[in-house]
Amino acid sequence: MSSDHARLFLALDLEAHVLTQLCQAIAVLQPILPKARWCRRDALHVTIKFLGDTPLTRVADISAAVGGIAAQTPPFSFELKGIGGFPTAARPRVV
Repeated sequence: MSSDHARLFLALDLEAHVLTQLCQAIAVLQPILPKARWCRRDALHVTIKFLGDTPLTRVADISAAVGGIAAQTPPFSFELKGIGGFPTAARPRVV
C-alpha cells in the first residue's frame, strides 16, 4: 500500500457493557488460540464494511457521506450471536 492510500473500513463503536462482555469472551479464547493477536479493549468494534485500499483523496468524501447518514439514523440495537474467523475458523486472523 502506498502512502497516498489507506486500508479503510466502516465500523460501529460498542457500549462499555458490551466491551466488558467481549473482553470476558476473549479471556476464554486466548488460551485456545495462543498464536492469535488480540486487540486492546479500546480498539474493539464491529466492522460494517471493509473498504480496502482507498486513496486518501477520497477520505473526506467518504467521511462526509457516512457522517450525513449517521446524523439521520436514530440509535439502534443489535445482537451479536456466535463466533467466526477470517480467513477460516480453523486458522483465524480475525475473530
